Amino acid sequence: MNYRKTTWLIVTLFLFLVTSTFQGLCQVKPTREIITDIEKLLNVISGYEYDKSRDWLQEFQDILHEVYKDPEAVKETEQLMIRFLQSNATMAGKQFICKYLGAIATNESIPVLSGMLADENTAEISLYVLEQIPDGAACEAMRNALPGTTKNTNVAIINSLGVCRDDKTVELLAKFIYENDPLISESAISALGAIGTLKSADILNTAINNLTGDLKWIATDAWLKCADRFVVENKLTDAQIIYNNVYAANSPLFLRKAALKGMFKTTQEDPVDFIIKHLQGDDPQIRPSVISLIYELSDDQNPGRIFNEINSISLTDQLYLFTAIAYYGDCSMNQVIIDAINHDDPEVRMAGLKAIAKTGNASDILFLAEKASTLRGTERDLARESLYMLRGPEVDMAILSAVENAEPKIKVELIKSISERNITSAISMLLKFSEHADQNVRIESIEALGKIASPDDLPQIIQLLVNARSDRERKTAETAINMVTLKMPDGQHKSKDILSILPTVKDHATLNSFIAILGEIGDDRDFSILKEYLNSEDPEIQLAAIRALSMWPNATPKDDLKSIAETTKDLRKHTLALRGYIQIVEADKNLSEDQKFVEIRHAYDITTSLEEQKIVLSGLGKIISVQALKFATSLLEKSELASETEAAIMRIADELSWSHPGETREELNKVLQMTENEELIRDIEELLKRIEK
Repeated sequence: MNYRKTTWLIVTLFLFLVTSTFQGLCQVKPTREIITDIEKLLNVISGYEYDKSRDWLQEFQDILHEVYKDPEAVKETEQLMIRFLQSNATMAGKQFICKYLGAIATNESIPVLSGMLADENTAEISLYVLEQIPDGAACEAMRNALPGTTKNTNVAIINSLGVCRDDKTVELLAKFIYENDPLISESAISALGAIGTLKSADILNTAINNLTGDLKWIATDAWLKCADRFVVENKLTDAQIIYNNVYAANSPLFLRKAALKGMFKTTQEDPVDFIIKHLQGDDPQIRPSVISLIYELSDDQNPGRIFNEINSISLTDQLYLFTAIAYYGDCSMNQVIIDAINHDDPEVRMAGLKAIAKTGNASDILFLAEKASTLRGTERDLARESLYMLRGPEVDMAILSAVENAEPKIKVELIKSISERNITSAISMLLKFSEHADQNVRIESIEALGKIASPDDLPQIIQLLVNARSDRERKTAETAINMVTLKMPDGQHKSKDILSILPTVKDHATLNSFIAILGEIGDDRDFSILKEYLNSEDPEIQLAAIRALSMWPNATPKDDLKSIAETTKDLRKHTLALRGYIQIVEADKNLSEDQKFVEIRHAYDITTSLEEQKIVLSGLGKIISVQALKFATSLLEKSELASETEAAIMRIADELSWSHPGETREELNKVLQMTENEELIRDIEELLKRIEK
């Protein structure tokens, strides 16, 4: 071997050894760190009570995720949790740990968990874990514990044995069926149903023949549970025997309904024939349940023929049948449904209006639009909803074709459907209809444009506002413009098209609408323009500008609104500016709570009426500061503001109690000395109890 090759082998071997050692160390170190962290948290959890903070919960769950990745850590964590259950930890802490021990518990946990079964206080949390241990030893431990436990624990153990589906327990449970204590009997019966083996089914069948009263029907229900289990296990013949026996017996209706559903799932005959046969039976009580089976049919069935073959049932059952078949979407029912919509009985009409949404097609568009235009209340709403929900690629085209020549009332309904169905290809048509002779058609078209138009259509919608013929039409166009601007990306100058037309607007009502839109958009690039309108000679335009500034999404107009509120002699301007000033202070993210209080306190000082003081108190209640609470308390003596002051006090105190419990307690105790309002006293006492915890 030459020197160069030897050297290469030595270096390679050295690197392999170093890498292996390093990987080994990395594997051990995280495990030890995880276990150390678990130990620390278990120490914290050992003192946990239900009313204490669980700030540690997320950290504990995060560490457990690491545990699950490491088999060695899982073993050590199980041992730590076992020792935790043997410690003097609180019951709340032990219950919490059992919730997580169940996911990793093995036979190692069984001795300690078995011991906990002897104490009624710990039996339930022990059973929670034992149920999850996939081993017969856990079931054996539960069975062995039965003779030495209380009645309540016996019931709990029996229930857990049912959850575990322990077949070895079946004979033992059979003896408990005939106990004198009905609670134990019920638990044993239910557990046998949950186990769901042929053996447990035979025991339950025998019990049904021997028991009386409620226990007989509890056993029948458990027997049905066995049949349900057999269906899952593909033992269909065994399941059918149980379903047929329960259905044929004189069982309570709820059991016969369950048996019927099981018979339907396991029948060998055509499912539609099965439904028809049982609808033709003599028992009217079971018919609604038979009809509900239609919802279980597969897509290749034809339920429409059921309606044609069944005539001798009540009107109510016909409605159930009719609705179920229609829900299935069988188009062969369409004429029957239309006849129902024209029926004299309102319930039949409403059932038909619901059903046509599933069975209807493009040919039903004008029919539904006509109904929507003439009906009232719920029936009108159902007609509209069905028109909006009609399926099929040809429906939208049919709506566009029909709307052109429809009379105004029907045209309005079709335009509504264009909006709800988001038929964007109709924008040009809607722009044309927005100039229609009928006002309702115009308004509905403008409203639809607001919902489906794109920002590219904004200039034309702006023109609709300019050309509005009434206040209602103007308001609709204003709303439409706002909706379209919301579709524009952030940063885009959304008001550019509005600003270009603004100098030409002479009508004051239209100008007010545009000013309001600028306020809704709230672009700082428009702020100076809005400020100019504050100096308008028209007081209504001034008021519109104040309203627009009050809607601003940031604090830019704060000082201007404050100045108006401080200086104006016009009461309307004063109230509007004050309200806007308060709203902007509340939303200003750059102000601390104490700084907000200073502003709100100033707003109170410049109020000119009781109503304005109430406005300020509404804003004060949203300021979470000690100063705000103290100020609210100081106003409690003003009886005319009592309701608003009390609401502000409780809102501030409730939020403030978490960060400043001492100061909150002090102020609330002052309020208790000042008020006679019993409801307020109760609320304060409840809050004080929470603070003391």
